[in-house]
Amino acid sequence: MVDVNSIRAEMARKNITQIQLAKVLGVSARTFSLKLNGVREFTASELYKISKHLNREVSIFFADRVND
Repeated sequence: MVDVNSIRAEMARKNITQIQLAKVLGVSARTFSLKLNGVREFTASELYKISKHLNREVSIFFADRVND
């Protein structure tokens, strides 16, 4: 399961807007908003692009990751 709160937190930390990240993914702002609100799911390639753009490991975006 994707942890959208961690995506939101990283966006805030890096001062990235939903519109900017939607452009990175090649989706509309509305589609990106639906994904952040859990109406639609992120694809693996979208999560990869988000992680690269935010310069973070993709694993931080999963709610069921194991904490060391």
